[in-house]
Amino acid sequence: MNIKKSNYLIILLSVFTITSCGKNEKINLTTDEGLIKLKELVIEQFGEDLEIYSFSMSSKEDLSDDLGGMTISYFKEDGEIYSNTYNAVVYGEESNLEGEKKKEQITKIRAKWNTPEGNGKIKLKNLSFENIIPNIRKAMEILGDNVGTAYIKNYEIKAEPKTNAIISNFKLQFTPLKNATHLEGKRIITEYREAYFQVNANGDVNLKKK
Repeated sequence: MNIKKSNYLIILLSVFTITSCGKNEKINLTTDEGLIKLKELVIEQFGEDLEIYSFSMSSKEDLSDDLGGMTISYFKEDGEIYSNTYNAVVYGEESNLEGEKKKEQITKIRAKWNTPEGNGKIKLKNLSFENIIPNIRKAMEILGDNVGTAYIKNYEIKAEPKTNAIISNFKLQFTPLKNATHLEGKRIITEYREAYFQVNANGDVNLKKK
């Protein structure tokens, strides 16, 4: 499959050595063990019975698979939309839960999800991460042979309104197979690209424009 270069964003990353401190264990988003820990963390931080319509997570930095944070969005009985965000340990900062916040710009979301009674819902204890790694593999197949290492930058899981079908969107960062790094003075410069993907209710993974 031919991929147009315009679907990629080519970026140069200057790498410095930074020591991360913190008591919390890192969670790798591309391993089975890491995703099991992620599910445990979701339940620990947000509870298991909360019904959400969207879950998103992101890595702590570019070219990293370690969890940086996660956000849930949900309706409440008052008909308003709320969110809550967990920030993982990054560069020595302690992890924290920001607390429930009402979303101010909700007209577009509410129109799409119709009414609180009709919106798509996922109970957190039923939130599944088992398709993340297979979807990343499918995405790498789409990208072709010139991919060195791929990393999850962000990943979103949503329940469609009315049908409750599960769909996903994610962004990968990946290095070319050859000549990904070079020296500029004392700095190591890494070239990487970004690609965006969508997963429909049937589990089909498709490349999409930003």
